[in-house]
Amino acid sequence: AGVVSMSPKRRRKQHGPGSGRGSPGSAASTAQAAPASVGIETPRDQIPQTLCGRYGPARLLRIYHRWRARRQAYFSDIAEVLDFFMEEEDFDWDDLDDDGEPRKIFHFVPSSVRRKYHFFMMVYWDPLVLFMERIPSCVKVAKCSCRVLPFLGFLVSLGWLGYSWYINEQYVEGSCVVDALPTQYDKAGNMDPMVSGVYTVKRSYPPTHERPEGYIIQQCEAVVPCERMDYGATGSQDDDMCTSFQSWEWGDAMS
Repeated sequence: AGVVSMSPKRRRKQHGPGSGRGSPGSAASTAQAAPASVGIETPRDQIPQTLCGRYGPARLLRIYHRWRARRQAYFSDIAEVLDFFMEEEDFDWDDLDDDGEPRKIFHFVPSSVRRKYHFFMMVYWDPLVLFMERIPSCVKVAKCSCRVLPFLGFLVSLGWLGYSWYINEQYVEGSCVVDALPTQYDKAGNMDPMVSGVYTVKRSYPPTHERPEGYIIQQCEAVVPCERMDYGATGSQDDDMCTSFQSWEWGDAMS
């Protein structure tokens, strides 16, 4: 009368030393019970070489079958753990009857819904929470960014400098010939009198591997020093005029 007997359902949940979640025996037995696919148990030295190389379709198929076998073994262990959880929820082992049987607990939520909830928590939610805990905090990320961003900016500026130097090296100086004279000449400079004028030039460029020989019409501003200055009758700069400076005529070459 003093011996407490376990229910048949509880008795069936007792496992041997070679079973249980995570034990080598259960995973091995499940993997052996799974239907064998072509090439799963074949040793590597006996696998024929395919035309597609190391990552050919045959190798990818074998990798998929091995992953599927491991996944099925994992789900089998999860099912055993879920059975234990469901039994703990369905029976109150602290409230036993005269025969030692636990009292069945009534739940408003169906058993199938509760089982799916536990399955989601164990297979998807718990690994996600563990992964989030391994992610560094925002403070650590901010500190690391403040340390790394200046160095990255320096590397980017060096890359931009090298790219600009490469673009400048691609420039080929062509021959420029005056195609039209400036409509007017303007004074430039304060202490040193200068004269500026916008010439229309015909710039010819030699042929390269990327483009044929040709020319382009463009405007070129020329700024030359004043050789002789006429300051006028007053001391104001309004009547100052440069009477002698270097200029180009139509057809002259400019550099």
